[in-house]
Amino acid sequence: MVEGFYTRSFIEVFFEPRDKFNLPSAVTALLAGELEGGWKICWRLRLFFWIVRIQSRWPMLPSISFDEMPERGLPMRLRSAPLQVRWHSQRSK
Repeated sequence: MVEGFYTRSFIEVFFEPRDKFNLPSAVTALLAGELEGGWKICWRLRLFFWIVRIQSRWPMLPSISFDEMPERGLPMRLRSAPLQVRWHSQRSK
C-alpha cells in the first residue's frame, strides 16, 4: 500500500479533497499512523484507493506537472526553488 502514496494519481486525488463519505479524515488517520481503525476506516480507504486507480486510468481531476517553471518573470525568492508544482486543467485540452 505504501507504493500508492508515491504515484501521480494519488497526489492528484489527495490534493483535491472532497468531504464525501469523510474520506479525507480516513486518509489523514492512515498517514498519522492509525492502523487499528477497524471497518469504519478500512472501507473508506478502499474507496479512496479505487478513486486513485480510476484517476490513473481515466483522469477526472486536474493533472499535476512536476516540471520546473521558467525563471523569467519570477520574484528572486522563487528563482532558487528546485521544484514548482503547476496544475493543468483537463478541460483546457
